Amino acid sequence: MNEGQRLIARLIEKDLSPDEMTELGCLLKTDPSLRAQLGAQATLHGMLGPLAEDDLASERVVSRYQEAIREADEQEFEQRVLRRLHQMVFRRRSSWAAAALILAIGLFAWMRFPEPVATVTRIESVSGAVAVAPGDAFSRGKKLSLSGGLVELDLPGRGRMIVEGPAELEFTGPASAVLKKGRTLLHVTPADHGYRLETPKGALVNLGTEFGVFVDEQTGQVETHVLAGEVKAIPHGEITPILLRKDEALQQTGTGNLRIPVARGSFYASLPPLRHGPPAMVHWDMEADGSGFIRARTRGLEVQGQGLQFFAGEDRISPPTQDGPFGAAARFDGKQIFAESAFKGIAGDSPRTVAFWAKVPSDLRRQEAFAMVSWGKWAHDDPGAVWQISVNPFSEDGPVGRLRVGVHGGMAIGSTDLRNDRWHHVAVVLYPSENPEFGQHVLLFVDGVLDPVSRRILGVIDTNTKEASHGVWLGQNINIDSKNRFFRGALDEVYIFDAALSQEDIRALMQRNEPPR
Repeated sequence: MNEGQRLIARLIEKDLSPDEMTELGCLLKTDPSLRAQLGAQATLHGMLGPLAEDDLASERVVSRYQEAIREADEQEFEQRVLRRLHQMVFRRRSSWAAAALILAIGLFAWMRFPEPVATVTRIESVSGAVAVAPGDAFSRGKKLSLSGGLVELDLPGRGRMIVEGPAELEFTGPASAVLKKGRTLLHVTPADHGYRLETPKGALVNLGTEFGVFVDEQTGQVETHVLAGEVKAIPHGEITPILLRKDEALQQTGTGNLRIPVARGSFYASLPPLRHGPPAMVHWDMEADGSGFIRARTRGLEVQGQGLQFFAGEDRISPPTQDGPFGAAARFDGKQIFAESAFKGIAGDSPRTVAFWAKVPSDLRRQEAFAMVSWGKWAHDDPGAVWQISVNPFSEDGPVGRLRVGVHGGMAIGSTDLRNDRWHHVAVVLYPSENPEFGQHVLLFVDGVLDPVSRRILGVIDTNTKEASHGVWLGQNINIDSKNRFFRGALDEVYIFDAALSQEDIRALMQRNEPPR
């Protein structure tokens, strides 16, 4: 028993000194769980005395408290009280006035300071009208509104939730919420079946599962994708629920309900891990020495020959240059110029951040978009084995001109058009995922701002550097047989880190050209 619980016990027994009352008041101001405990204990204690008066009094008190509890929508508390009423043998209390006073204090604490139904554990690149920070608690009736970014929430005793902005979510009870727009993924423990998520098209009731929900504010369309377990969908105006199992999805529109393939990578299942200590890195500043070689600045990656050599076809050349954000930048012609390093890149699904400045011409043609940075071994039968950052040239894959991360067999495409003859700072962050086939685990940044992913079918990433015949390429498609082989534009200050950088790290890199420490 901690100090707060000891003081509550003394209050219940009416044995609290004035100094202890002051101490308890201070603790109640700072501890939501203690306020909830006081509310529950005082309410139950206050019921004990009158219940022993007579049968009619007992019936009136039980009825009154049941009604109050129902109005408060505290289903768990109601069940706990009713169990105690059946189990306990009540004794006559002589000091009803004292018990009533304790009851009033407890009810005030309970109703004025309700126990949180969700608590923020992590945030990433959050933007919104109201600031959100780790440790923030949401009680019944509170709303979470995001213009952008990711928020991870703990649902006490029930699991966790990740919300991706732009989004609006209202918590309506300990086991219920309303998603008005945006994306959320819920991982609810099997022991807590019944978490209910309302949408504009109806309700979704978890049956011990992990599932993602997307509400499109513009069209009103709702999509539900089940990653594990089962979900019961209850459309508005329909009696028969729709049962969705693992790997099943439902699309709800104004014309009806349609079963669709589950979308891999549609929802963020986790946030990037926190970074500890300076990340290892390779940095090319694009400033060539007298021999036309761009030397590497390294930290923690002890590999020889990490510098960049430029080629035009098979001939070595000095890099064509132009002014960049920090000194000289390298220019690529979209025809035959590319650069290569002996550094093989980051392998497997290890966390990484690739950051650089890019200037993309407004008249970029389809065959000039691949690739700004790439590495790995490309093979038709080996999906996920390459890592490539490009400008998206294919309208069938997503919005043209946006930042594109491809792994052969999957991709993530951003929302900001880079084709405007201006310098943009871009960064791509990869981090491990518990379920890489389904959970989105790549963040895109443009000019220090999280760029919403417009197309997300990335899938498994297992970059094959061991069998690759070359190192990191700049300006050349990892698939050399493609007609879209070379990039046209300019690059400056290229960094590769072996860690998932935060938005704060990326902004500092963009503003000061200094790697995180």
